[in-house]
This record gives sequence, structure tokens and C-alpha cells, in this order.
Amino acid sequence: MVSTDPDNPSETFFQLFGEVDKPPAIVDNYMYVPARSDGVIIFDISDITNPREVSRFEVENDAWYLDAEGDLLCVSDGNLNVFNIENRENPELLSVYDVPDSTRDIQIEYDYVYVHLGNRAYWHLPLLHIVDLTDPSNPVSVGHGETYYRPTNFFLNPPYIYTSDINGLGIYECSEVVGVSPDKEGFSPQTTMLYPAYPNPFNSFTSLQYHLTKPATVQIGIFDSQGRQVLDVANHQLKYPGMHTAIINANSLPSGSYYAFLKAGDLHEVAPLILVK
Repeated sequence: MVSTDPDNPSETFFQLFGEVDKPPAIVDNYMYVPARSDGVIIFDISDITNPREVSRFEVENDAWYLDAEGDLLCVSDGNLNVFNIENRENPELLSVYDVPDSTRDIQIEYDYVYVHLGNRAYWHLPLLHIVDLTDPSNPVSVGHGETYYRPTNFFLNPPYIYTSDINGLGIYECSEVVGVSPDKEGFSPQTTMLYPAYPNPFNSFTSLQYHLTKPATVQIGIFDSQGRQVLDVANHQLKYPGMHTAIINANSLPSGSYYAFLKAGDLHEVAPLILVK
């Protein structure tokens, strides 16, 4: 690992006990490492000179590929495992999605995970799959397509997928499936803000996105129409500047109207929720 100060570069090395030959994912100040038979290892890298192991957990088979965005982590072990990582010390498995072939690589972008398949025995199968994670407890395949040749790498800039293989480059357009995503660089809120829940109304699971302009201790609670707190989603968690996603699991609640209350520093925001079962 190399520090981010270009005027004073320095390398940090630490011993990692596990089988690692695929790239990690980094979100905020956490690094998620696919360690094959040793599962997934999560490190706190807020102090880049002294990475600290937070937790490790196993999946059913070897953990080969993974990606993370917000509070979601997807791990490929032949299937697609979706975790809620809001609590990094104890990630919660939300669902296991059976992909039609072995997975070569995965990438998450907004509410979709893009899956690159890689079994050389089946050249006729679609090699790119798009899975909707709007409800992470129930992933849904929303699109797939064949590539000109078997890609060795792919890069996302929705609605485009860029692939490379031994014959050249491929560009695939998928706006009919995922729509046109906002420009990450062009869209940068200047204030801390809470976005409407999506989906809403919802059944069991929904997500809240919020943007922070500076580090803040975040509290998120769910309240019923009588003003009673019925769920504690985030309790005094330190979050860093940027966009964050909180997953709300309302399996234990009856149908009805609720409110999500966000407190982040001096900000207090409320978002209405409608739970339909």
C-alpha cells in the first residue's frame, strides 16, 4: 500500500494470513480482501501506516471476487453473496444469488451489480449479467448479453460497459436496463443531505442514501406514526465525506407508515416510509 501524499510517497507492508490473488475493494476507510478458502477479511485502513484487521468471515466456497459500495458487499464464490456491511465486525448475509455460470469478476454501481462470467467450457453463454440490488434480500436479473470474445477485464461507466480481450476492446450500452446514471464528478452536493428512500413503498427492505460534506457521527432510527422508535439502523457511527447507503430491514415490522430520522452532526432530516407486506 502506498500513501496518498504525492509529494512524500511511502510504502506500507503488512503480513496477510490468507490466500489472496484477486484485488480488494476499498470503501471509505475499509478494505475488503477476498482470501479464497480463508473467506473475506476486512481491514480498517484509516491509519494507512497501521492497517487493523476488523473481522473475517467465510462463504460457502472460496471467496474469489468481491466489490463493495455503501453498506453493501457482494462476494463471488461461484454464486453471488450479498452482505450488509454496516456493522463491519459482523456482516449480515442478506441473500445468495445463483448465477448461470462461474463468476470471473463483479462490480457494483449504484443499485446494480455487473457480473462477468468466466467458464471457458461454455462459449455460447451470455458473458455479462446485470443484477438489480434495489432489494438486496431479493436480487433480480434484469439483463444479460453475449460479448464478441471472452473478456479478460471490464470497466464500468454506466450506461456503458467497456471490455478488453485478446482481440481488442468492446463497448456495450445498457441504458435500457439501468437507465442513465448521474455523473459522479458533475454531481456533488454542496451540503449534507438525505435522499428519499428507494424503493418506497417497499416490502421488508429499502435503502436510504445520504451525502456528507465532512466527517460526522451518524444516527439513523425508524419511528412509527406514534413517534416511537421501532428500529435502530445506525447508532453513533463515524462516517466520512461522500455518499452513503443505509439498508433498512423491516422484516420485524407490520405494514404501515413510518419515518426514517437521520442525525449527522448538526443536520436533522426525516424521510417518510410506507411498508407494505
